Amino acid sequence: MHSQEIPQVDFLLIGGGLASATAAGTLRAAGAEGSIAILSAETTLPYHRPPLSKCFLVKGPDKTNILIHDEAFYRDRDIDIHLGARVCWVDVGSRTIETDAGAHFSFGKLLIATGAGVNRLSAPGADLSGVHYLHTVNDALSLYRGIERVQRAVVVGASFIAMELAAALATRGIATTLMAKGHLLYAKLRSPEVSEFFAKYYRGRDIELIFGEGVKEFSGTTRVEAVVTSSGEIVPCDIVAVGIGVHPEIGFLRNSGIDVDGGILVNQYLETNRPGIYAAGDVANFYDPISRTRSRVEHWDNAIKQGRIAAWNMLGERQSWRTVSYFFSDVFDLTFNVVGATEKAGEHIIRGSVEDRSFSVLYLGNNRLRGAFLLEQSFVEGKAAGALIANRSDLTATKAKLPDGRFPLNQAAVQTVLILQGGGALGGFECGVVKALEERSIYPDLVAGVSIGAFNAAIIAANPHNATAALEAFWREVSLDTPNVPYEGLQRALSSLQSLVFGVPHFFRPRWFEPVLTPAQLPTNWTNFYDPSPVKATLGKYVAFDKLRDSPVRLVLTAVDVETGQLVIFDSYVDEITPEHILASGSLPPGFPRTTVDGKH
Repeated sequence: MHSQEIPQVDFLLIGGGLASATAAGTLRAAGAEGSIAILSAETTLPYHRPPLSKCFLVKGPDKTNILIHDEAFYRDRDIDIHLGARVCWVDVGSRTIETDAGAHFSFGKLLIATGAGVNRLSAPGADLSGVHYLHTVNDALSLYRGIERVQRAVVVGASFIAMELAAALATRGIATTLMAKGHLLYAKLRSPEVSEFFAKYYRGRDIELIFGEGVKEFSGTTRVEAVVTSSGEIVPCDIVAVGIGVHPEIGFLRNSGIDVDGGILVNQYLETNRPGIYAAGDVANFYDPISRTRSRVEHWDNAIKQGRIAAWNMLGERQSWRTVSYFFSDVFDLTFNVVGATEKAGEHIIRGSVEDRSFSVLYLGNNRLRGAFLLEQSFVEGKAAGALIANRSDLTATKAKLPDGRFPLNQAAVQTVLILQGGGALGGFECGVVKALEERSIYPDLVAGVSIGAFNAAIIAANPHNATAALEAFWREVSLDTPNVPYEGLQRALSSLQSLVFGVPHFFRPRWFEPVLTPAQLPTNWTNFYDPSPVKATLGKYVAFDKLRDSPVRLVLTAVDVETGQLVIFDSYVDEITPEHILASGSLPPGFPRTTVDGKH
């Protein structure tokens, strides 16, 4: 095939799941004018997967609407969908892809959202009829038809989907046995209390549980008739559903030059090591600035949020992942949510009453909330948990109250916020405010600043619990010595004139005192009057910019994009704050030059 015959797609999305569908819709809603195409390995329009293990199996496909959008949605937005198109090769050099049918596409920007594939057992008999896995709608249809006339089922695994499968089968009146290789249900939650609760609850629903047993073999002639456990126990059955986890679909990227390691490696902007190539959803191993670790999240909410972020960034934005991960599940008449990361916490606290079927597990590390499991809890409780995680709130003072379900979790999420605005010399007066607060042992958890307030805010965040000394030293360095005159109005006028003509030491210097060595330095070519570079060095004495992310005081700065007029927010818990970010908040062309941050002015 000649290169001129290869279709050119401006925004090519590989994968037919929720992340791709969301990205495609977001691209058009955000004003993308180029061509958009989705390549899906499946033969069905993009659909929601969570109902497949619940409502779809219980009520049937006719009573379960799983499509994300109907065909008209994509047609009306000029989004091409190629079904049954499995990508087998990506050439990042020529920016082309190839499908297993031999079709080629050339792309401008690429999103890889191929999702995950189910882990399969290799035990003898694993290919017998009646052994099912659940990931696609075709899998769900096969399982739904398979359980129509069976009496006994075995579910292998204790994962979220395995637990949902067991609940769905039992709801259909099928005698169900669940086999867990380990000794905990929901092992990823690492909570004996959660496991014990659900074990009792499932047994109360007549589900038999077998712990500490793997599958030695599936027994049967042409169809499965029993599962033989690793210890030799025989569990008769008519059907088997396996739910032992998934793996990212990244095999087609081998030798492509795109970095992979337990998923496609992307930064917090969801971009790979190859510019213009992004990944989102189950397949993305992304840097999470909230937890400051890499994560790969296999849940519905994550696919939506990352699809949106990837789309915005494919259009030239610089949007970061900045939310706490979240997912939900429901089994029988129970609903629970999980927020944050539960894997790396050093301790956990049981909150509320397990006996009353309304409790939480709070996962803490260094007295800060890392994650939470919430069973039958209010929306407010869940939002409070997310806020505590996002803000890295220190729970030392309220830790003893956390087990008491009557203690509102949102009270622990209350923070002291200090907001500092601009106004030139007002920045000096703000020192006195901070000093008065510190003398009363009042310290901010979050400090927000704009213009000159951004300078003070950065110094406060860099010097938690001891900001006064640093602020006073900074303002001494940038202060002016003006002639002593008897009238205050004249004093102010002289000070203003002095700064306008001669600049401010250690802050900014006028361009008319700079030597003219090239034509570009002639006044007729100036775009501003002052050079603020001296203050960068001054700020460096009081702000360790590379440590702001680790500060217990969160720094939030606001600025305005001078090209679009849009408000821009910089967050030290998400962004790598530099002196340019501080100057961007206070840049006022034509007095001072505009500041460039991430390609924006």
